[in-house]
Amino acid sequence: MIRHNPPGRGHRYRDSLDQRTPVHPVADEPVRLAVLVEPGRAGIVAEVERGGKSEEHDLTRLDAATTGGAAGEGHLAAAAEAGEDTGGLEPWAVDIGSFGAAELVRYRFRDAESGQTTQWWSFVPATWQADGGQLAVVGEPADRLVPGSVSWLVAGDPQDEASDAFTGALRVRFALRLTDDEHVVGLGERFHSLDQRGWAVDAEVYEQYCSQGMRTYLPVPFAHVVGADGWGFHVDTTRRVWFDVGRRDADLLWVEARVAATEAELVLRLWSGDPATVLDGFFDRVGRPGLMPDWAYRPWISGNEWNSQARVRPR
Repeated sequence: MIRHNPPGRGHRYRDSLDQRTPVHPVADEPVRLAVLVEPGRAGIVAEVERGGKSEEHDLTRLDAATTGGAAGEGHLAAAAEAGEDTGGLEPWAVDIGSFGAAELVRYRFRDAESGQTTQWWSFVPATWQADGGQLAVVGEPADRLVPGSVSWLVAGDPQDEASDAFTGALRVRFALRLTDDEHVVGLGERFHSLDQRGWAVDAEVYEQYCSQGMRTYLPVPFAHVVGADGWGFHVDTTRRVWFDVGRRDADLLWVEARVAATEAELVLRLWSGDPATVLDGFFDRVGRPGLMPDWAYRPWISGNEWNSQARVRPR
């Protein structure tokens, strides 16, 4: 058995052991193929077709020796910790290089010993383009959007019946200007820093129980920009959003968001003024929180470490 699942199982921060990485390859960026194989195979080969030419890539078995871990550690242990069921299969992987824009790539896997092959999969690398959807900027200060910074990651159509390739826009990205004395506060509940300037974070729900680090189970793509005249923004979407808050470019806040291919559009809402004014505008859009009930102001007891009724009840 050779198991390959190009989109993986959808884990937010960890690739599956049998997926393609990235799921939607981007032009001129490396592509990695991974499979799960029943134990005892001598070798696995990836047959790749591109531009009318064929090439072969030998996969490497991933085990404690290749990860630097001891027995029971490495890829399989990480998979088990992340809840991935490998079914007793062994992980193999290979980097097959990068590919040009609009280049149809087909691949399959072969057992080097028996000659058994899998089905064919295919993709066309996506490219960042000036056109691909619509970014609507609502409110002020609209001049915060950097002219020419908007681009769309668009995937092509290989016109292949065996293809699992995606067609349409995948993401949009753009930049907002930051002055030297501005600080970015918000983006939901955060554990690593109050001021997000200098950090790169995402808005994606993720429950890690303890030690969330830069991940959060309560993200909100809304933030105050305090200092100078003051303003705020809301990326109006429920899809995943990434923020580079002056980490790559000190005076820019880069935003990248997933979009729907059939409706490739995104709304960016801006408000100018002090935090109270910005928050008022945000509440006008999303709704205002209700008053907490009286009991919520009484003592709270955390149940994080109490996993049974016996531990809760006094003796």
